[in-house]
Amino acid sequence: MSLSDIENKIKQDTKAEADKIIAEAKEQVARIIKEAETKAEKEKNEILSAGEKEAQNLKRALITPAKLAAKKKILEEKRKILEQAFQGKSKETREKKEIEVAKVLFC
Repeated sequence: MSLSDIENKIKQDTKAEADKIIAEAKEQVARIIKEAETKAEKEKNEILSAGEKEAQNLKRALITPAKLAAKKKILEEKRKILEQAFQGKSKETREKKEIEVAKVLFC
C-alpha cells in the first residue's frame, strides 16, 4: 500500500466519520426543534385558554352589575307608574290594587 493509498484511506475514513457526526447532529437538531415546537404549542394553548377564562370572568364582572342596575331601573319605573296610577285613590283601594298588581308581576 502506497503513501497515497494510505492518505486516501484516511481521508475517506475521516469524511465518513464527519458525515456520520453531521447526520447525528442534524437528527439531534430536528428532535430539539420538534420538542421546542411541541412545548411552544402547548404553552400557547395554555395561555390562550387562560386568556379566554380571564376574558369571560371580566365580561361577567362587567355585565352582572349592569344587568342588576337595569333591573333596578325597570322596577323603579314600574313603581313610579303604579304610584301615578294609584294617586288620589283611597288607602284601602290602593292597597287592594297593589296586591293585585303584585300578584300579576311576581307570580
